Amino acid sequence: MFTGDHVLPYISPNVSLHADQEGSSPLRDFRDSLRKVAAYDTRLALPAHEFTIPDLPARCEVLLHHHDARLDEVYAAIGDGASTAREVSTRVSWNTGPFDDFNLFMKRSALGETLSHLRLLQDEERVRRLDDGERVHWSKA
Repeated sequence: MFTGDHVLPYISPNVSLHADQEGSSPLRDFRDSLRKVAAYDTRLALPAHEFTIPDLPARCEVLLHHHDARLDEVYAAIGDGASTAREVSTRVSWNTGPFDDFNLFMKRSALGETLSHLRLLQDEERVRRLDDGERVHWSKA
Protein backbone atom coordinates (compact mmCIF):
# COMPACT_ATOMS: atom_id res chain seq x y z
CA MET A 1 0.00 0.00 0.00
CA PHE A 2 1.24 3.48 -0.84
CA THR A 3 0.74 5.51 2.35
CA GLY A 4 2.27 8.79 1.22
CA ASP A 5 2.72 11.10 4.20
CA HIS A 6 -0.32 9.63 5.96
CA VAL A 7 1.65 6.89 7.70
CA LEU A 8 5.38 7.38 8.06
CA PRO A 9 7.75 4.85 9.62
CA TYR A 10 9.48 7.07 12.16
CA ILE A 11 7.67 10.37 12.64
CA SER A 12 4.05 11.35 12.94
CA PRO A 13 2.85 13.64 10.18
CA ASN A 14 1.92 17.12 11.34
CA VAL A 15 -1.83 17.12 12.03
CA SER A 16 -2.71 20.78 12.44
CA LEU A 17 -5.83 22.84 12.96
CA HIS A 18 -5.92 25.94 10.78
CA ALA A 19 -8.29 28.91 10.81
CA ASP A 20 -10.25 27.61 7.82
CA GLN A 21 -10.95 24.31 9.62
CA GLU A 22 -12.86 25.71 12.58
CA GLY A 23 -15.75 23.29 12.07
CA SER A 24 -13.66 20.16 11.72
CA SER A 25 -11.43 18.07 13.93
CA PRO A 26 -8.35 17.10 11.89
CA LEU A 27 -6.92 14.92 14.64
CA ARG A 28 -10.17 12.96 14.95
CA ASP A 29 -10.19 12.52 11.15
CA PHE A 30 -6.53 11.42 11.17
CA ARG A 31 -7.10 8.89 13.96
CA ASP A 32 -10.19 7.51 12.20
CA SER A 33 -8.23 7.15 8.96
CA LEU A 34 -5.38 5.34 10.75
CA ARG A 35 -7.89 2.78 12.00
CA LYS A 36 -9.29 2.31 8.48
CA VAL A 37 -5.85 1.88 6.90
CA ALA A 38 -4.76 -0.54 9.62
CA ALA A 39 -7.70 -2.81 8.74
CA TYR A 40 -6.46 -3.44 5.19
CA ASP A 41 -4.64 -6.67 4.47
CA THR A 42 -1.22 -5.33 3.47
CA ARG A 43 2.13 -7.01 3.07
CA LEU A 44 4.17 -3.82 2.90
CA ALA A 45 3.49 -0.10 3.31
CA LEU A 46 5.35 2.33 1.08
CA PRO A 47 5.48 5.85 2.54
CA ALA A 48 6.43 9.01 0.64
CA HIS A 49 9.82 9.11 2.38
CA GLU A 50 11.96 7.44 5.02
CA PHE A 51 11.77 3.63 4.65
CA THR A 52 9.21 0.88 4.06
CA ILE A 53 6.86 -0.22 6.83
CA PRO A 54 6.72 -4.01 7.18
CA ASP A 55 3.75 -4.04 9.61
CA LEU A 56 1.25 -1.29 8.81
CA PRO A 57 -1.31 -2.16 11.56
CA ALA A 58 1.44 -2.08 14.20
CA ARG A 59 2.72 1.29 12.97
CA CYS A 60 -0.81 2.71 12.98
CA GLU A 61 -1.21 1.50 16.57
CA VAL A 62 2.04 3.25 17.55
CA LEU A 63 0.78 6.50 16.00
CA LEU A 64 -2.58 6.20 17.78
CA HIS A 65 -0.79 5.60 21.08
CA HIS A 66 1.46 8.63 20.43
CA HIS A 67 -1.55 10.88 19.95
CA ASP A 68 -3.29 9.44 23.04
CA ALA A 69 -0.20 10.35 25.07
CA ARG A 70 -0.01 13.79 23.43
CA LEU A 71 -3.68 14.44 24.24
CA ASP A 72 -2.92 13.74 27.90
CA GLU A 73 0.19 15.91 27.77
CA VAL A 74 -1.67 18.83 26.15
CA TYR A 75 -4.45 18.47 28.73
CA ALA A 76 -1.94 18.62 31.58
CA ALA A 77 -0.10 21.55 29.93
CA ILE A 78 -3.20 23.72 30.22
CA GLY A 79 -2.53 23.91 33.94
CA ASP A 80 -4.99 24.93 36.61
CA GLY A 81 -6.22 28.14 34.98
CA ALA A 82 -6.73 29.14 31.38
CA SER A 83 -3.92 29.05 28.83
CA THR A 84 -3.45 30.13 25.24
CA ALA A 85 -2.48 27.51 22.67
CA ARG A 86 0.96 29.12 22.51
CA GLU A 87 1.40 28.74 26.26
CA VAL A 88 0.35 25.10 26.01
CA SER A 89 2.80 24.60 23.12
CA THR A 90 5.69 25.85 25.25
CA ARG A 91 4.85 23.24 27.92
CA VAL A 92 4.69 20.25 25.56
CA SER A 93 7.76 18.02 25.09
CA TRP A 94 8.71 18.20 21.43
CA ASN A 95 11.17 15.61 20.13
CA THR A 96 13.01 18.34 18.19
CA GLY A 97 13.68 20.54 21.22
CA PRO A 98 11.93 23.28 23.19
CA PHE A 99 9.24 25.36 21.46
CA ASP A 100 11.05 28.65 22.15
CA ASP A 101 14.08 27.42 20.16
CA PHE A 102 12.01 26.64 17.04
CA ASN A 103 12.22 28.75 13.92
CA LEU A 104 9.04 30.49 12.79
CA PHE A 105 7.92 27.63 10.50
CA MET A 106 8.40 25.02 13.24
CA LYS A 107 6.52 27.19 15.76
CA ARG A 108 3.62 27.47 13.32
CA SER A 109 3.58 23.69 12.84
CA ALA A 110 3.78 23.00 16.58
CA LEU A 111 1.06 25.52 17.32
CA GLY A 112 -1.21 23.99 14.66
CA GLU A 113 -0.62 20.54 16.13
CA THR A 114 -1.34 21.79 19.64
CA LEU A 115 -4.58 23.36 18.37
CA SER A 116 -5.65 20.08 16.75
CA HIS A 117 -5.17 18.30 20.08
CA LEU A 118 -7.01 21.03 21.96
CA ARG A 119 -9.87 20.81 19.47
CA LEU A 120 -10.21 17.06 19.98
CA LEU A 121 -10.11 17.54 23.76
CA GLN A 122 -12.88 20.12 23.32
CA ASP A 123 -14.91 17.67 21.23
CA GLU A 124 -14.47 15.12 24.03
CA GLU A 125 -15.66 17.78 26.52
CA ARG A 126 -12.41 17.58 28.48
CA VAL A 127 -11.55 21.25 27.82
CA ARG A 128 -13.39 24.49 27.12
CA ARG A 129 -12.51 27.11 24.52
CA LEU A 130 -12.82 30.63 25.94
CA ASP A 131 -12.86 33.47 23.40
CA ASP A 132 -12.91 37.01 24.81
CA GLY A 133 -12.78 38.64 21.38
CA GLU A 134 -9.04 39.35 21.62
CA ARG A 135 -7.57 36.00 22.61
CA VAL A 136 -8.62 32.42 22.83
CA HIS A 137 -7.82 30.57 26.04
CA TRP A 138 -8.33 26.93 26.94
CA SER A 139 -9.30 25.57 30.34
CA LYS A 140 -10.05 22.15 31.72
CA ALA A 141 -13.75 21.34 31.77
